[in-house]
Amino acid sequence: MIEFQLAGTDEKIPPNYITECKLDGMRIATMKEGNKIKLINRHGVNKTSQYPEIEAALRKFSFDCVFDGEITARDFFQLMIRDKTTNPFKMKLLQKTVPVQYQIFDLLEIDGRNIRNLPQRERKRILEQNIHENKIIKIVRSEPLEILKQKMERDEIEGFIAKNPDAPYVGHRTKDWIKFKRSKTEDAWIIGYTQTD
Repeated sequence: MIEFQLAGTDEKIPPNYITECKLDGMRIATMKEGNKIKLINRHGVNKTSQYPEIEAALRKFSFDCVFDGEITARDFFQLMIRDKTTNPFKMKLLQKTVPVQYQIFDLLEIDGRNIRNLPQRERKRILEQNIHENKIIKIVRSEPLEILKQKMERDEIEGFIAKNPDAPYVGHRTKDWIKFKRSKTEDAWIIGYTQTD
C-alpha cells in the first residue's frame, strides 16, 4: 500500500519553493519489481489492466522503481470513463480513442533503495538521470511561477503546485507541497426577483 503525499493550502509561496504545473488527471503510483508491474490509485485500487500501454512502457525499464505521478488524457471526462471501465473489449477500444500519458513527478524507490528521505530536488535529479521520456512516459519539470500564472490566465492549466525542494517525501498532507487552483467565476445580471413573506 502506497502512502501518498498530499498538498496543503496556503495564500503565500515560501521564497525557496519551486513550482510545477498542477495536472488534471488520475493520481497513480506505479511499482516495478522485475517483470511485475502495478498501477495503484490513491484508494489502493489496482488500475493496471485499465492502462496496458503504461504497463508495457514501464516493463522496458532496466531497473525496479516506485513512481508517483498522474495519468492524463486530452479529455478528463473521457479519462474518467476509461478509468472505470472493466469490460476487456471496451478497454481495448478506449485505449485507441482515449490515449494517455503517465506524467511522473516523483521517484520514491529505485532498485530496492528507498529514497523518500532524500530532498525533493535530489529525488528529481535521480529521476531525470534514469528516465528516458517517450510518447507515453513524461517527467513533470519545474517552471517559473510567472509562466504558470500566465498559463492559468489563458485557461491552459487548472493551477500549480509549489514544492519545498529540501523536503523529503511523506505519506500525508503537508505544506511542503502547496496547491493553487484557478478560481472560476461567472458574471451574471439580476433582472428581477420575487419577494417572499
